[in-house]
Order: sequence, then structure tokens, then C-alpha cells
Amino acid sequence: MVRFKVVRFHLMFILLILISTSICFSTYSSSSPYYWLKPGVFFKYKFMTSIPRNIVINDKVNGIKYIADPINSSIFFYWKVVDIIKEYILVEIKIVATNVLNEETNLLANYSFSYKFLVDKHTLDTYNITHDGRRGVWVGEWPYLLQPIFSSEEGVKLIYIFDSPTCMVLNKTMYNLVLRDVERINKIVYKVSNGTKIFSLTSLNTDVTINGSLKEYYLYCIGSKSAVFTIIHPPPAQLSYNLSGIILGPERIASSEKMKGIILGKSILNSLLNPNYNSSERGLIIDHLLNFTVLIDPWGNVYSVMLKQIPIIYDSLTGILLKASSSGFIAWNVLPFLCLRERIDITFRSLFPDDYKRARFIIELVETNISFYRPVIGGVETRSEELVLYMPSHVYWTIILGLIIFIALAIIFYWKRRR
Repeated sequence: MVRFKVVRFHLMFILLILISTSICFSTYSSSSPYYWLKPGVFFKYKFMTSIPRNIVINDKVNGIKYIADPINSSIFFYWKVVDIIKEYILVEIKIVATNVLNEETNLLANYSFSYKFLVDKHTLDTYNITHDGRRGVWVGEWPYLLQPIFSSEEGVKLIYIFDSPTCMVLNKTMYNLVLRDVERINKIVYKVSNGTKIFSLTSLNTDVTINGSLKEYYLYCIGSKSAVFTIIHPPPAQLSYNLSGIILGPERIASSEKMKGIILGKSILNSLLNPNYNSSERGLIIDHLLNFTVLIDPWGNVYSVMLKQIPIIYDSLTGILLKASSSGFIAWNVLPFLCLRERIDITFRSLFPDDYKRARFIIELVETNISFYRPVIGGVETRSEELVLYMPSHVYWTIILGLIIFIALAIIFYWKRRR
């Protein structure tokens, strides 16, 4: 009798450990920002212009241009999870255009473009892939996912990179003041960035007449490339999103609202340096005297930092990009990285001189195979700020199997005891 009680006690103890471990593990999993993450999930976006215009797709690899008209053609942008390799997500993007005009043959055709990247699932740092399948160089931050910190805190997110410096015009007085600091900061950046100098001062070689007097001006440029950030505001937003009948309410929408200016204030600068936002290998140098910020990637490349108002909304519960628009100059929402724009370029044909000021490229999520409601005990999770106990199906089966084993063993021991 005593032996049976001891055995039964140990069995119950083992079962409790099994259940508690499974629940703790599942609770940890629920805090993961991307509970839906697995190979095969995809996201389909409709790509269009805010004002109906012909869209020009320039296939730089084959030297062919395709024209999509707003009535008969359609363009969709996809990204999908191909595989999960340790801490990285292997993703593929694809642009599919149907019923577009091939300018070379003057015939209607279909066009598609695809490219793969490795994305760090914690920092969203994005890398291209070498020919032998290994991680290549850093190309930016994955803009189609949102870090979980933005579900409760305001901050800045790197959206895209473009191949142009940030420049401003200085008069002679400002030139003399800046020159001294430029040389000082160039020495600092030179050491950090493997020999890159980020500043240049060039005379415009023209005298500008202002109020009847001639003044000499200089062009002051930072870096050769620019990294564009935007401010993301946590929920609640002032809008909701309708995805094929699924209403994502304001309580879960994170968005970039209209900014009063583009000056990098101290709070924004601090968030750039906050490891919650930037726990990657990216480095930032901020100088308050010259009021500039530069980003240095893991390979020592230098980018000037720009803060822009970018109309963009995310679902904070899943982290998924729902809708984003970009100017007519750079279709960043489908081509956020320089390595993509080296192979394909997308613009639209203007009908009026101010089209580039009024028209924008837009992508809207229209289809996906993920669930927007994370399963929890007793129902589903609907709000990202709720702390829930998440138990996936494999945990349920573990508990059920443990209970069956325990009951079976208890019956066996009871039967032996009766004998």
C-alpha cells in the first residue's frame, strides 16, 4: 500500500511537471511577436497609384519596359516565408503584373520578378543571399513587419534606403563654422566605418544675388546614401482596416501619423539608440553641434538619417504591414532596398506637371493565409496588449497523452494491488 502511494505520488509529480513545462513554454511562445510564423505563410498586396496613371516597370536586367494601364492591367506584390533557418527567416518577394504592354514587342504580356532575403526575426535586419546560399551583406530593415515594442510605445522605424546623400546649401559664414566640425567628425566616422568619410563641402561656383548683393554659397552633403525612418505611433489609431470582411479595429492598428516637422528631436534620437528598437549590429552616430545623425551598417557603409512622414499602417497584434504609400519617385513599398532597384525600377507616367506631388504608389493587403486571431484558452486573443495564456495544439495533445498514460498506469497498479 505504501509502495503504491509512493509510485502514484511520483507519477502525479511527473505529470504536473510535464503540464507546467508545456504551459510555460506555450506562454513564452505567446510573447513571440510572430505567432503565425512558419514556412508557407504568404501576404498578397494590390499595387496601384492613388491617381489612375500608367505604371512603367523597367526590367533593368533584360532591358525591357512594361506598361500597365489602370483599367486593363493588374499588379500584385507578394512576400512569403520560404523557410526558418535558426534565427533567420528565408523570405521571397514577388511582383506579378498581368496584361501589361511589352514596349519592345508592342504586345501584351505577363511579367514577374522575384528575389530572396534572409531576415533576422528579432531585429528585422535584412540581408541578401550569396550565390552559395549564405548570408550576404546588410541591405536594410524588413519594412513589412513591425517590432513588438511598437504595440505599446512610440518610436522610429527604418523604412527604406535610397542612393542619394542628404545635402543643404550654406553661405560663407556657415561654411566657416561647419568646416571645422566637419573635419573633426570625419575623423571619428573614419575610424568607426572602415575608412569612410561622410561629409563633403563643395563650392557651388556661382554667386547668388540676394537683396542686390552677391554671396557665395557652398553645398554641404552628408554621406552618399540615405536611410529613411518614420515615427510609428502605437494603438489605438483613428482608423480600422477591412481585410475581406475581417475588421481590424483601431485598438490594434499602429500607424505613422502626420508629423509637424522632420527635425530629429532628443526623444526621437534617444529611441534610435534604444536597444529595444535597435538591438542589431547597426551603429548610429549623433552630433548635437551639427545636428546630424548617420547610420553605419555592419560593413562600415555610412547612411545619412532622414525622418519622413510616410503614410503606413500595421496590425500590431500580428506585426503585418496592412497599407503603405510612397511618392512617385521611389516605389519603396515594393522596392525598399537598393539591390532591388538595381534590377527593377517602377515609376508612373505623368499627365500633368504636378503629378509627382499629388500621385502616390499604394499597396494594400488583400489576401493572406494567417489567422489574425491568436488562439488562447477559452477563445481567441483580440488585443495585442492583453497578456494571455496561449496553448497550441501540440501542447493539448501532450497533456492528453500524459493523462492517458497516468490513468493507464493507475489502473494497472490498482489491478495489481487488488490481486
